[in-house]
Amino acid sequence: MSRTSSCFLWLVVLLFVPLSMKGQHTQAQIEIEEVRANNLLPANEINCLCQDRQGFIWIGTKSGLFRYDGYRVKQIRNMPSQPHALTSNIVKVVAEDGDGALWVGTQKGLTHIDFHAGDRSHYHFTDFPNCDVVNCILVTRSGDLWVGTEGGLYGRRKNESDSLTFYCDKRRNSKVPHCSVTALIEDDEGYVWIGTWDKGLFRFNPRNGQFYEMPRFTDSNSAQTLATDKYGHLWVGTWGNGLFCILNPHATYQGLQFRHFDTRSADDPIASDIVWNICADAANQLLWVGTNSGLSFIRLDPQHSTRPPVVHEPSPRILTRGINAIFVDRQGCVWTGLM
Repeated sequence: MSRTSSCFLWLVVLLFVPLSMKGQHTQAQIEIEEVRANNLLPANEINCLCQDRQGFIWIGTKSGLFRYDGYRVKQIRNMPSQPHALTSNIVKVVAEDGDGALWVGTQKGLTHIDFHAGDRSHYHFTDFPNCDVVNCILVTRSGDLWVGTEGGLYGRRKNESDSLTFYCDKRRNSKVPHCSVTALIEDDEGYVWIGTWDKGLFRFNPRNGQFYEMPRFTDSNSAQTLATDKYGHLWVGTWGNGLFCILNPHATYQGLQFRHFDTRSADDPIASDIVWNICADAANQLLWVGTNSGLSFIRLDPQHSTRPPVVHEPSPRILTRGINAIFVDRQGCVWTGLM
């Protein structure tokens, strides 16, 4: 059940999406630009993508981290001349903080790169044997740092000590269990959402420091990828149970209201029930859904609770391959790493 491996980096430019009237299916008109990884990178496996404040695209691979400026790449990787550039060349996630520094999560720990100061720091997590495998990183708007690993959740408040607190203690009395933490996002109200491989979904309130375990809503208890939209909905992609849109994510000690999208949906099913990643596209009012069987997108709508959703499949056949990484840049272009 591995999610790693992809062969090409693709730039997907959305040109026009006609509105669907009366719930009828429509086709998207999109333009595809291919950036062949084997022409730019020493490896084809693209694990993650992000854009920094200067506009550079950062590409995490099995052979290091690369910065793409639209023409060429610059590499950051362990080599004989620079053996400690990263904690590992297997880069799984990259995030930028408020100072313009990068946090790079790898198969063997975390690296902080401060380009202005020329400093580099490495972090390793040893609370459990698998804690050093970093899956996700979140730097909140207030500057707090959260790190999700195969062994649990770490975090620290801005301006606190350099160490990170382990929130899944060995006495098992933490709100977040010892598990694979696979997704971290911050919503518009400042809540931090923690998604896990098979232990459910959690919400953290930074105002009182409290965690809340959300009610279980899938058989597998998977919440492996997360996104929020401008209407306050929380989107949850799962392994094997499709996609959920939670309409009341801030409800506490009450049932969840949600819409469910899967391959068996009567109204335009999504490409697969195994959802690898999701990304809200505010400019085009779409939710992009990357699965192991291709790309789907859903028109974001404040009335998802009362109006049948319409799921679209981009027409180019190349987009029916597995989508391992996806994000929308500041120009509204959709970047994907295809399996």
